[in-house]
Amino acid sequence: RTRELRESENRQRAILNNTVDAIITIDEHGKVQSFNPAAEKMFGYTAEDIIGENVKILMPSPYRSEHDGYLQSYLKTGKAKIIGTTREIVALRRNGTEFPIELSVSDVELENGRIFSGIIRDISLQKEADQKVRDAYDELKRSNSELERFAYIASHDLQEPLRKIGGFTERLERHYEGQLDDKAQKYMDFITGGVARMRELIMGLLEYSRVTTAEVELAKLNSAEVVREAVENLSQIIEENGAKVHFDDLPEVLYGKVMLRQLFQNLIGNAIKYRSENTPDISITAKKSGGYWEFAVKDNGMGMEEKYLSRIFEMFQRLHRKEEIAGTGIGLSLCQKIVERYGGNIWATSEVGEGATFYFTVPIGTNN
Repeated sequence: RTRELRESENRQRAILNNTVDAIITIDEHGKVQSFNPAAEKMFGYTAEDIIGENVKILMPSPYRSEHDGYLQSYLKTGKAKIIGTTREIVALRRNGTEFPIELSVSDVELENGRIFSGIIRDISLQKEADQKVRDAYDELKRSNSELERFAYIASHDLQEPLRKIGGFTERLERHYEGQLDDKAQKYMDFITGGVARMRELIMGLLEYSRVTTAEVELAKLNSAEVVREAVENLSQIIEENGAKVHFDDLPEVLYGKVMLRQLFQNLIGNAIKYRSENTPDISITAKKSGGYWEFAVKDNGMGMEEKYLSRIFEMFQRLHRKEEIAGTGIGLSLCQKIVERYGGNIWATSEVGEGATFYFTVPIGTNN
């Protein structure tokens, strides 16, 4: 039994000496009874320096002045917030520097009294890393806010000179109607075409800016009704292309109505714009997938190669020249921004000549 007891003590000592956490025990008077090597390294004291001293030597104000009262109150009532819990507090090194720790305290009752055992973890590096993340996040928010304001203001300011260019170009065409040779008329067409494309880009940037700056609004919506409104807004191009849009049994969702309508409108419009020789046929479906509604907008258009699928949501990325298919390269970026602001994801699958399917997810709210 003596040998077993000695082996048990050796095992406990080995654990105490090799653990990365500081372990300190104190008696009922607050005097340090044991101080392991990790505690020596953490606080800068040796065990010989600290054993027999009051544990308050390791505490900065106000913990030092409060400690005796807490200890005596616990000894009388058996109640203390710190016993049996893990708390974040501040400790004091020998050199006078304060540092954050996690402290867990347990109470052990012995035949000749009571001891308190504290397990201490230095969380300085964790706190520094957390602060760096917070600082980086704050800086990113500030930078994004400035960029959003810049985009909004620049877009508005650009429209005035653009209106003047367009207006005076129209006046020139009217004033010199029938007097311009083919080359001059071609130059005039370049100007009016450039003005129209610039106006589209500005309006696209304004829409993108509104999405990034607007408050996220949530309302219980019938998504089929929202699709119906989007189809109504696109009625002219749907009629011009003979397109068909199918949608049935779409769920109720918690979303912003304007944003959801814009999302469907962009995806349906894209499906028509990138049509094949076949009459555009678009189907919109939804199914539950985990904690989300997964919507799919499938078309029978020209499709695209798989290598381009990761690029199509980047702003101003276009797979076709403007002479082939008009566009700004903002529409799908806008869709991605909307979906991500509402806690979802968007992606696409496609094959050349086989059309494309755009998927996006909507978190299922408590009312769904």
